[in-house]
Amino acid sequence: GAASGAAAPASNANQADATSEAASKDAVPKDGKPKAAFAAELTDNAQAPRFQVKSRYPLLASAMAHTASSFSASGERLDTSVVFLGGGGGASKTGVPNALMVLSLSTEAGLKMLAEHRTGSSAITALSLDVAARNLACILGAEVVTFSNIRDAARPGQLPPPRIVLAAPADNVKPDSKPPPQPYAICLSATGDKVAVGLDDGTVMLFALQRAENAAEVNGDAELKGEREWRQIWSQTKHRKEIKDLVFSPDEATLCSIAPDGQCLLWPISAEGETRGDPVALAQPNFWLHNLLHPPPKRRGKRVPPSTQWRCLRFASAGRADSPLYAAINHTGGPGWVAKCSIGAAPPAVSAYARASRSPVTALDVSSDGALVAAGTAEGELVLMQARTLQRLVQLNPHELFVTSLLVSGSEANGFTVLTCSGDNSCHATPVPKYVLQFKFPAELILAVAAAVVAVLLGLLLLL
Repeated sequence: GAASGAAAPASNANQADATSEAASKDAVPKDGKPKAAFAAELTDNAQAPRFQVKSRYPLLASAMAHTASSFSASGERLDTSVVFLGGGGGASKTGVPNALMVLSLSTEAGLKMLAEHRTGSSAITALSLDVAARNLACILGAEVVTFSNIRDAARPGQLPPPRIVLAAPADNVKPDSKPPPQPYAICLSATGDKVAVGLDDGTVMLFALQRAENAAEVNGDAELKGEREWRQIWSQTKHRKEIKDLVFSPDEATLCSIAPDGQCLLWPISAEGETRGDPVALAQPNFWLHNLLHPPPKRRGKRVPPSTQWRCLRFASAGRADSPLYAAINHTGGPGWVAKCSIGAAPPAVSAYARASRSPVTALDVSSDGALVAAGTAEGELVLMQARTLQRLVQLNPHELFVTSLLVSGSEANGFTVLTCSGDNSCHATPVPKYVLQFKFPAELILAVAAAVVAVLLGLLLLL
């Protein structure tokens, strides 16, 4: 069960080998002087190293909490965060453990292993923190649980007692019957008193913390009367396929959900979590130029309709009620796009979109101040974009396999730190200097565009 699995003692920190490495040639971005300068800084500047954690099991989920700022002897501000990494390899069936790793991330020391908590036979496949970083929600096998006072997990020992949100289905399912739906995505609200759960049958569920009527109802143990527990507020099935991602708006007035059925649904909710009407669909861009230049293939003499699917959703955690929603949209097999959406408009609409990579985008995050968008791809790439314009700033290749999760730290003194996890069992922390956000087009590119415009104008004059 979740309680016994989560309470397993932590093993030694050397279960994951945390090492520092300079940017390898695989991480060197493609053409462009600003990109080359950025890569050189990652390689040569000892004050901004890249760090890597190599695990013995796939890292499937991540969450990060800013903890404190201090100052060095020279007066430089040092920022420290706690990072939670979840994953596993099947435990009893494969011998590869399932665990929750806790690390510290600082601008001075990089990544440092603090604790590893084994989770028994259940792997952690999704994580979500509230803004205050007091509560952590996770999908643990077929269960959804939350942990309070999660900062205590930074010490070796046991995890805090879990609070059950959604219990695992009973084992007495008949062999010929349809298996019960499983949790696929979760999101904890900013205040930590609501959690949204997406199932693999397209169902969206919302739970809220409420006062328990008696002690026996709280996790089945002797807790005091009046302790809060999770209660289901509503459950609706509007999607036709598994829920890929969920996110609350900064004011918690809207819940957004996506699935590979082409739908992004916006659920209006009250302060108590009740729905305030039917969900509103957010229309995709038409991608007319891409479809014109790259028409879909023909099948049996007929053109296959272009297929695009929503993949990831993010708001800036420190955003306002009118903050834009950022989403990843993929064509089948690529390319992957990042869209900037206005959900407060009537109707909600995509206000801008830009191509992030030739490969599908598999992970997305936005810095807390809304300045930087980071996307991870199916080819292990890390793409950084300016949030305001969706201009691509730099591309790195920190991983050999697809990116499973991605996090952007809060705005630090010297920039940001982007954390990426991958199917190759690695986690990279990549520092992003602030000057990267002031990316300017290279002079050569400006001259080339100007020359092309002049050539076109001269050609038109000759025709006239």
